[in-house]
Amino acid sequence: MKHLKLFESFNDKWEVMTDAEFWAKESEFKLVPFNQEEWNKIKTILSPLLDMEGVSMEWASNATTPNTIIDVTEFGITDRLFEIWKIDDEWYFIINWKRHQNDGRYLKCDQWDGFEECLTECVNEVINKV
Repeated sequence: MKHLKLFESFNDKWEVMTDAEFWAKESEFKLVPFNQEEWNKIKTILSPLLDMEGVSMEWASNATTPNTIIDVTEFGITDRLFEIWKIDDEWYFIINWKRHQNDGRYLKCDQWDGFEECLTECVNEVINKV
């Protein structure tokens, strides 16, 4: 990580961004693919109730490489629960589509441990609502 920035809504491991904040910065994000170790760890966090699929989103800046975005769904259901983005300089985004856009939908995680904790919380939130 090149620098550390403190945020008002930062809980030491992730920052909640508003819809406007996220999309204002989206063009600056350089998406990078997940490596196999990250892929396996994410799959472990999601298992056995949730499924994941790597996709590339042509509309997202710098996202021409396959598997730069992970779509998370319930097995057998096509509606996305959330997306996971990996940004260069070891940042991760979780876009929780089940939350309202101004109620913590966009989560920016600093480094792997913060991302892992945030993803686990998102998964638990989904599982507890089922």
